[in-house]
Amino acid sequence: MRILLGIPCFNEQAQISQTILELASELEDFSSSIQIIVFDDASTDDSVQLSLNTGVMVHVSRTNRGLGENFHKIITHAVAGNYDYLLTVDADGQFPPQEVRKILLSALESESDVTLASRFLNKEWSLDVPKARARGNRIVRKIVNLISGKKVSDATCGLRVYNRSAFSLLYPTEKFSYTIESITQLLLAKMKVHEVPIRVLYFEDRNSTISGSLFKYGMKTIGIASRLMFSFALTRLLRKSTWLMFIGVVLEVLFLYQSEKSGQFSGNLYLGLSGAMVFLIGLASFFFYLISSKLDQNIKMNLKTQRLLIAKEPVCQDCIQKD
Repeated sequence: MRILLGIPCFNEQAQISQTILELASELEDFSSSIQIIVFDDASTDDSVQLSLNTGVMVHVSRTNRGLGENFHKIITHAVAGNYDYLLTVDADGQFPPQEVRKILLSALESESDVTLASRFLNKEWSLDVPKARARGNRIVRKIVNLISGKKVSDATCGLRVYNRSAFSLLYPTEKFSYTIESITQLLLAKMKVHEVPIRVLYFEDRNSTISGSLFKYGMKTIGIASRLMFSFALTRLLRKSTWLMFIGVVLEVLFLYQSEKSGQFSGNLYLGLSGAMVFLIGLASFFFYLISSKLDQNIKMNLKTQRLLIAKEPVCQDCIQKD
C-alpha cells in the first residue's frame, strides 16, 4: 500500500515546519507506506527551504497558479506515482495531527472511495468555525447536495482521503480552489463518500495565505458555486432537449391532423406555431448539449495528456522538483 500525503503550500513559513514534523511523528507507524510531498505554489518566503529542512520532497511551481491548479498537480503526481491513496492536508496547521490520523484510519478501514473531514457533524466542535465560513459552507453545501442528489455536511474542508479510483477520476478546472468542484464531480460519478467529524483549530490573528480574507474567500466561493449551479441547470435543460423535440413533433402532427380534419389552417395555427417553437428550442438545446459535452471531453483529454507527460518526467534526485 502506498499513500501520498500532499500538502499544498503558499507562504506558510510560520507553520510549515511544525506541520510537517508533527504529521511525520503522528504517522510514524505508516512511514514505510506514506510519502509526504509539499507542493509549493511559488512562495515568496522561506517555505520551500524550511520544508526541505524537515527532509521531505518539495515540488515547486515557478509561478503562482492558485490552489485549484496546485491540487491538479497533486492529483497528477498521485496518478503518475501509482499511489493507492491520496491524503491532502493544509500547510497552516489548522488540522491537528491526531485528526489527520483519525481520518486516514477511517478511510483505510472503510469501503468508501472518498473520506471527508467534517467540521459540522459534531455540533459542539462546529461552534469553533467562524460564522462567515459556516454560513458560506451552508450555502455551498446546499448547492452541492442539490446538484448531486446526495448529502454532505462539509463541502469545503481540505482534509480528505481519496482512493485511486476517486483521485484518478478528478479533473479540476477552477484555479482558486478545488474542494467544491472535486466533491461535486465525485458525487455525480456515484463514488462512495463518508464523513468523519473533526475539530479544526482557528487562529484569530491569521488569514489563510491561500484563500486570503474571509470576504475574498466568500466572493470567490460564491462564484464557483454559481458556476456549478448554472452548469447544473443548463445540463438539466439540455438533457431534456429530446423531450422538447418530441413534444414539438407531436404538436405539429396534431396541427396537421386538425387542419386536414377541419379543412382550414387558420383555426389551428396556435398548434403549428407552438409545435415549431418547442421543436426549435429543443433542437437548439440539443446542439448546446453537444457543444458542452465536446468541451468537457476536451478538458478531460488535455488533463489526461498533462498527466501522461508528467508521468514520463525523471524521478526527483535532489528532493526538489520544479515545473
